[in-house]
Amino acid sequence: MASAQLLSLLGTIVITQSKSSLAATVGGTAAMTWETSQNIGSSLAWYQQKPGKSPLLIYKAPKLQSGVPSWVSSSGSGTEFTLTISGVQPGDAATYYCLDDIDTPPTGIQLSLCLTFGAGTKVEIKRDPVAPSVLLFPPSKEELTTGTATIVCVANKFYPSDITVTWKVDGTTQQSGIENSKTPQSPEDNTYSLSSTLSLTSAQYNSHSVYTCEVVQGSASPIVQSFNRGDC
Repeated sequence: MASAQLLSLLGTIVITQSKSSLAATVGGTAAMTWETSQNIGSSLAWYQQKPGKSPLLIYKAPKLQSGVPSWVSSSGSGTEFTLTISGVQPGDAATYYCLDDIDTPPTGIQLSLCLTFGAGTKVEIKRDPVAPSVLLFPPSKEELTTGTATIVCVANKFYPSDITVTWKVDGTTQQSGIENSKTPQSPEDNTYSLSSTLSLTSAQYNSHSVYTCEVVQGSASPIVQSFNRGDC
């Protein structure tokens, strides 16, 4: 259970969400419930946020906003509220936030507080598991002349999203110089992709031989890709 503290004319209101995340099948139903510490009548708003985008107001009591599909609905009043998505579609994958709408200043203060203190509920689209295809790319000769070496490991089109990447240099696990970036769930096939980079100086790179990327999805066996610097 996660809580968001919101300021309103009634004072401090604590909103508690029932789930931080949920997985729904295409065509199924996703229901998100929030409880408030005070009676706020029916004055609640809902926002949808997709990665890299600003929050989008989808419902403000008593109606859906223009352009929001009719399979989205809100119910409840007083201290318990539910946002329901019936007939879930791939494009519904997002994080959903609540907002006490009793006092909504134009500065957006309450939304800022909601996003700061409440994690929202992340809706993921369920599909059959699929293992990633893994590719490993050594640094280019042109990059090495600049004094840097960037090695990239890409895990393409996998589900579920639980995945870890381990870098090894001559058999030794690396702890620094690593940056991972995972894409949002694809609306086309409901998979994820991840790019992991190992950044070194060219001197560090040239002082070692074998570079390995190990990708583990859940409890599956590692998928291993390696290259020998001397072969590049």
